[in-house]
Amino acid sequence: MPRRRFAVALVPPPDVAAAIDTLRRAIGSPQVRRIPPHLTLVPPVNLPADDAPAVREVLAAAAAATRPFRLVLGPAASFAPATPTVHLAVGDAAAALLPLRDALSVDPLGRPDPRPFVPHVTLDPRVAPERVAACLDALRAVEFPWDVDAVVLLEHLIRDDGPPLWVPVGEEPFGGPAVVGRGGLELAMRAGTVLGPEVAGLLGLPAPHGVPVVDPSVRPVVVTAHRRDGTAADGGLAGAAFGEVVGAATPAVARLVRLTVTPSERGLGVGAHVLARWCATAAGLGAPLAVAVPGGTEGAGDGDDGRAFLERHGFRSLGELAVRQL
Repeated sequence: MPRRRFAVALVPPPDVAAAIDTLRRAIGSPQVRRIPPHLTLVPPVNLPADDAPAVREVLAAAAAATRPFRLVLGPAASFAPATPTVHLAVGDAAAALLPLRDALSVDPLGRPDPRPFVPHVTLDPRVAPERVAACLDALRAVEFPWDVDAVVLLEHLIRDDGPPLWVPVGEEPFGGPAVVGRGGLELAMRAGTVLGPEVAGLLGLPAPHGVPVVDPSVRPVVVTAHRRDGTAADGGLAGAAFGEVVGAATPAVARLVRLTVTPSERGLGVGAHVLARWCATAAGLGAPLAVAVPGGTEGAGDGDDGRAFLERHGFRSLGELAVRQL
């Protein structure tokens, strides 16, 4: 049976990730473009491919029981002399991180850990020992906050055209998904930043095949709707939307790239729920305006074209685009 290699981590938003990548480049870290900046909660584990749904269920349950929290990263530290790392220490985070880590460290992800858990964000996993002190001195004033609101599933991808990469393939929001349509078609709605393979396939977009390029002025917005059958994690994907909030400061602009409803779920109002959640998420990120290409909506309009669907939900045609105030 084929096997897959997973890890579970906290992955910072683009502005924090860009700052961490700047530090990684400054000290010549080989991790840039091989793995996104992250705080590991579950170290890499090899699993049968059939265990992937169980892994998603563990993430969903752990995230649902966790509330957003703030971490403070910095200053730089090291595990030298045992291991000559350079990493960002994490402030007093045990109260938030330990319960989450314990909830994730269960079957099929649970493994004995011979080392104590020390939360950190790696800048370079192995520095020349004689350079460690200089790196720590140069980065002794580094400190910045990180508001954490989701847990991310990473997968190790082996490529024919380059080194192996760790790629985000799934995400679960803290507090669990929002449930809409109670009493009828119940949908579990998730908003995040990770465009996983299943969602990319539905939207007709390239599946993740590399570490995302970090741009602090661009925030991906991914919204999914799963049919809620039993638990929030085991419903089928009913619809999804992908876009970006573009702009380093307010006012930003939200750009809806694709919105698609699964053919078997069309005509049930799924597209309206997905669009509403996407617009609300973009507005919460500081975008007062959304733009969309009508041709980027598929199956959302219950049989009509994308322009009519968008206009019914507050967009106005402006040339080839549709525009809406958020």
